[in-house]
Amino acid sequence: MAHFFTPWQPPATPYEGLPGLFGYVNQDGRLHGTNCGLAASATLLTHLGKLAGGPAEAPSLHTQMLELEARFPPNILGGLAGTSRGRVERILEAHGCEALEVDGEAELRQALSSLVPVAVMLQVEGPSFWGRKWPAGHWMVAYSYDDEKIYLTNWAMDGMPWEEFRRGWSAWIPWFIDMQRKGLTARPW
Repeated sequence: MAHFFTPWQPPATPYEGLPGLFGYVNQDGRLHGTNCGLAASATLLTHLGKLAGGPAEAPSLHTQMLELEARFPPNILGGLAGTSRGRVERILEAHGCEALEVDGEAELRQALSSLVPVAVMLQVEGPSFWGRKWPAGHWMVAYSYDDEKIYLTNWAMDGMPWEEFRRGWSAWIPWFIDMQRKGLTARPW
């Protein structure tokens, strides 16, 4: 369920970015397998004060994700393959925010150092099918980094090593939706 993401262990130094970020996860909605783009959008919108978020609002969090799913359902291959970049941009714009592209690692690091979270699409290991692991795409929101890891919402590990992040960020699934080595952030109009 949606919660405040923070590094589990003391991060390496130097640490840059937010100390933590309230974020949504796939399980906050009904479309668990394909709604990560909506979870990333809701995380950015909550950070910007466009959606309520935090422990006091816990009963409404599920409702907010259900509303996003109803208005902006995942749209790649009829929703079976997740959420496009354009859909995430439309969600942000519908809530009074301008979607801004973050291009490359230097801009990503600069945004995070400036306390600006960034939605990213990574290629990750997906489900097994016919005895083979298939790749999948997964939206997350980066909120900080150190020399060893980048810290992400909607991710089960304590940060992701930079090498793994770069590999997933540079892969073909992010390229497919024009998110290869790119991120999205937003600012209110």
